[in-house]
Amino acid sequence: MTRARRSVAAAVGAATILLAAVGTTTAANAAPTPPVASPSYHLYDTPDTQIMANCLGGDRYIKDAGIKSIAPHVYKTLRSTTGGGTLKTDVTVQDGFNSADKQLWCLHGDFMWRFYGINKIQRTGYVHWLCYGGGCTPTGHTMSQWANKDWD
Repeated sequence: MTRARRSVAAAVGAATILLAAVGTTTAANAAPTPPVASPSYHLYDTPDTQIMANCLGGDRYIKDAGIKSIAPHVYKTLRSTTGGGTLKTDVTVQDGFNSADKQLWCLHGDFMWRFYGINKIQRTGYVHWLCYGGGCTPTGHTMSQWANKDWD
């Protein structure tokens, strides 16, 4: 083999090793991705008070801390009125969550815990009205307990 061919072969071999190393490094340092189903129901964010520093590099997911129980959190409220004449009933349906996937994110330079709803719950409230003479007076109200319910 001539000297020129040995140099080219050595250069190709070195380039192949370098490309393989770069590819391995890139894959090993790839940013983690959040669980697929979580972003559907973003509930709220809270600062991570354990990390006393700012995060750099833009908004990004860092890690998942698992599913946590939370106090019932109202996600949406639907209201309607039934009846007419002298008796009316306002119906309020609240859809919410009692557990959430807790994820650590870098948001606007701060470490934040982001919560995504997991277990759907629902409750219903009623306000009864007695109406006469152009006005209405509430006669009572009730609110059911939270119960598991697959709403959408």
